[in-house]
Amino acid sequence: MDSLLDKIRAYEERVNEISSSKRRERISKKVSKEVEGYMSSLRSYVMMQSLFLVILYIIDLFIVFGYFYFNLNFPVYIPLFTIKSDSNIVIPGGSLWEFIASYFVFTSLSLRSNLKRF
Repeated sequence: MDSLLDKIRAYEERVNEISSSKRRERISKKVSKEVEGYMSSLRSYVMMQSLFLVILYIIDLFIVFGYFYFNLNFPVYIPLFTIKSDSNIVIPGGSLWEFIASYFVFTSLSLRSNLKRF
């Protein structure tokens, strides 16, 4: 993937170095097919990476539902969201809420790391 980015940057630098606007347009037309090919392969790579992440989260969701179930202690009572039990305030289905929170945190971190490459 880094080699694709290097090739795209090299083509962009090559076009940007040209001072004449007519020559720049002519060179950019020549190079555009190659750049589009590299961009297409880069997009497909990022799409496959995102699909892999979603599939991994779906598998994890089934694992969480099937094998892990626990309640989370919560410091404040919120009606319809928490339950009071044995002087503790509990969120029922805590494993699901933890999974949802990890999905939002780790998906955004993964997308951010992908964007840093560009």
